[in-house]
Amino acid sequence: MRRFAGIAAVLFLLLLPLAACGGAEEKAGFDPEITLQALADAGAFSEELEELDGDTAFTLYGLGNSGLGGRI
Repeated sequence: MRRFAGIAAVLFLLLLPLAACGGAEEKAGFDPEITLQALADAGAFSEELEELDGDTAFTLYGLGNSGLGGRI
């Protein structure tokens, strides 16, 4: 009986990741413009937001050693 329970547990653990791939519905994508506007409208920031280019962001936030390689 223990052997059967062990085999069943192993099969369950092997098949569990496949369950995540079974969904047929599409998830909505993330739209940063809509999110930014929603945050601004909600008064989440005390100052007006400005768009920041990648080079300035890397310098300002010290991202040079982050491994991103300028991909923002």
